[in-house]
Amino acid sequence: MPNQLTQKNSADYRWLTFSIIALIMGVVVFTDFKYGSYTLLINYTGIETIPYFDDLRILLCGIDAMRLHQNPYTAICPPATDAMFNYPVTWGAFGLFSFVTVPNLIPIGLVLIVLFYTAVYFIAGRLNLFESLVAVLLFMAPCTILALERGNCDLIIFLLMAIAVYRYAAPIFFAACVVLCGVLKLFPVAALYCCGFYYKQHYKKAVGVFLASCILFVAFVLFLQDNLAMVSSKTPRPYDRFSYGAGVLFSLIKYNIQSPLSSIVKQLPQWLYAVLYMGLVFAGFVLFYNKFSHKLPLLTPAINRKNFCFATGSGIFILSSLIGYNFNYRLIFLLLTIPIVFVWIRNGSKGGFVVLGFTFLVMWQSFLSRIIPKWHLAAPFVFFVLLYIHLCILVAFLKVIFRKEVMATK
Repeated sequence: MPNQLTQKNSADYRWLTFSIIALIMGVVVFTDFKYGSYTLLINYTGIETIPYFDDLRILLCGIDAMRLHQNPYTAICPPATDAMFNYPVTWGAFGLFSFVTVPNLIPIGLVLIVLFYTAVYFIAGRLNLFESLVAVLLFMAPCTILALERGNCDLIIFLLMAIAVYRYAAPIFFAACVVLCGVLKLFPVAALYCCGFYYKQHYKKAVGVFLASCILFVAFVLFLQDNLAMVSSKTPRPYDRFSYGAGVLFSLIKYNIQSPLSSIVKQLPQWLYAVLYMGLVFAGFVLFYNKFSHKLPLLTPAINRKNFCFATGSGIFILSSLIGYNFNYRLIFLLLTIPIVFVWIRNGSKGGFVVLGFTFLVMWQSFLSRIIPKWHLAAPFVFFVLLYIHLCILVAFLKVIFRKEVMATK
């Protein structure tokens, strides 16, 4: 309680965080439009030069095609010369809004950036001076800038999940937002992890909401399984400094390391590759859990916004990681975990610093790969540590909520 009162009465330095962000963004935009120095952004983020909001352009092109009852997967999206749309057909629902169209690309992209930072501002909560400076590094991390520069659809998912977290006290509304995001991009369904917060106080409602959400989501997957399989086959499987996921380590060994081991990996059948992949993840987690889980902070089952933010971001990070391959822009969901990490640090948790440190390394990996030789070889192992940290916190959380006796201190 004293810590909470101190935080409420202390100065809020969010103004400093977002003033610095606005200054950096202003410099980038001014130098680009005035001098054409797009390389300033490229050198900072490590991303390749392509037209502004390229992912958003492809998405809008597909939506325009579906609005005209055309096949979005064969539509040409200038200046591209081939079809690139690789999203579920459920995105066609945005065709009901006439302003969601390619000619409005720049305005829509700019609005997404403003809405994203507005959501982050309220999610962050009050920040002290140290937290405000750390927040700048995370809110302007290369993976964050990559998502904004591309205008990636994950920004839309992030905003929808931010709305869900804002209404965390309404289980049905929260679950509805999660399922809606799940039918757009499968990985947000991991946010149903948050149903655990309702379990202690509203057992029947928590179980009912969770089961109903799962049934709706599974029904959607079965109904559109052919479309989802086709989309998956068209989706790139990155494995360089612009990517993360448990499958990246195998791809690193397979393509980037010249050794007898890489030759063996290249010859593995797909089923054995999958078995080794899951075995590596599981074995590593068991070892990590037995050795380090007691040193990590505990996510309590208290129903509050910061806990919901962490569970949402952590769940999405875990599921997207286990899928295997993701571009770094999906790491923006880790920003949801930062408010509670700051609380852990304020309360003197050394584990909070560990979580923050590895989050920083993972979110900055594309930049670190540019300035530190061979960092791309270490990055998958750093990622695995962060993945195991989040899995340990999840397991500890599940142990608490399913414990039969209710601790008097909670």
